[in-house]
Amino acid sequence: MFRLVGQTTIGSVFINGLTEISFSSSWEDLTQIGKLIIPRNLKFQGKPIISEGPNSLFKRGDKVDVVAGYFPNQSTIFKGFVSDVKPTTPLSFKVEDNFWLLKQVTVTKTFRTTTLDDLLSYLLGELKASDIYINSGLSIDFKNTADLTLTNFRINKATIAEVFNKLREYGLFTFFRDETLYCGIAIVPELQTTHNISFERDVITDSLIYNKKDDQKIKLVAVSINLENEKTEVTVGDSEGEQRNAYYYNLSESDLKAIAEREIDRFKYEGYKGTFETFGEKIIKHGDIVNLSSKRYDYRNGKYLVKSVDTTVGIGGYRQIIQLDKKIQ
Repeated sequence: MFRLVGQTTIGSVFINGLTEISFSSSWEDLTQIGKLIIPRNLKFQGKPIISEGPNSLFKRGDKVDVVAGYFPNQSTIFKGFVSDVKPTTPLSFKVEDNFWLLKQVTVTKTFRTTTLDDLLSYLLGELKASDIYINSGLSIDFKNTADLTLTNFRINKATIAEVFNKLREYGLFTFFRDETLYCGIAIVPELQTTHNISFERDVITDSLIYNKKDDQKIKLVAVSINLENEKTEVTVGDSEGEQRNAYYYNLSESDLKAIAEREIDRFKYEGYKGTFETFGEKIIKHGDIVNLSSKRYDYRNGKYLVKSVDTTVGIGGYRQIIQLDKKIQ
């Protein structure tokens, strides 16, 4: 029988034993946010833990590192910071990944014209010049995955995180993978791993729904940003359908509509939508590919992109809930 083990470090406190953590990860979200609970009767240096007041052992901004796995295989499953301490019993924390650092640094800058690559270099320089980054001991890098030029781009007393939130209006997705921030496309091929998932062996429960292509209703909202950062938007497809978004650059309204009407069919496929629950041994990340297979039913076979992953680790086990994005084969 597999034995689940783990260790957690919060600030300067090392906890040798399994804590409980749950967190969500998706290319749609800027920040990986979770909840961490430490053992009820934990003591530090022989004394009960104090979670409030000036002598509190833990504080907002403490670094968090969680290692877990089935013995003897363990790996780091979460790295980030404490964003809030809840003085409850047992003691719980709200935690965020390295994006928390970007919420602490404010910048002001106007670019008449800049590439995304130059913008990222500027933001990274401002981050690395901040005291909070210097004291973090991290070695963060920003990586551009899209070719884009911005004009009249203004940043007025905004956090670096708010700048990345603004870039979402241009169809740019931003997320951390370890200590590297990726900004640009949602699916980065160099980060992808393919996981073979058997329904009979690996799927614990599922809420998957099998859809036929002709039965699906899709509403596609297509957005184009011109050279003056002005937005043109058209909507095609089924008004009551599942909404999908697509982004383009410097297209006229007529060209944008023509492309959108051709593209909408790409979002319809025959296969599964929804989620399934699996074990934690195969660590799956958003943007990965899951190769679903079944020995009993051939129609269940197919490769899908992963849209999001919800992970839980604790006394109840190590589980991942995988949300499928779209079928690719």
